[in-house]
Amino acid sequence: MYGAELGQQLLYLKFIRFLAKVVGEAGRVERDRLTRTLKMNRKQFRRRTGVYPETFAEMEEVLMRREGRKKKSGRPAALSVAEQLLSHAGILARAAYLRAPG
Repeated sequence: MYGAELGQQLLYLKFIRFLAKVVGEAGRVERDRLTRTLKMNRKQFRRRTGVYPETFAEMEEVLMRREGRKKKSGRPAALSVAEQLLSHAGILARAAYLRAPG
């Protein structure tokens, strides 16, 4: 009985380590995507995100101020504000493209 419980605990620990590795890699991929996107020219940036780089910077600034004013911190975000914004902007740009007539 004791051996079976120990085996389950070891399996659980391996699973937790695997999840931590996957989450860490996902964060690294998002940072790479942000770096590549920020290096694009205006036209490519607009195509990728749906907004111009200047607008993106203003949106990021507003969100950073909002994050600073939060009363409850809670669990820290896995992605930075810019990475979160890039992710949402890309989703909204694709949705707008799909709704466009033509």
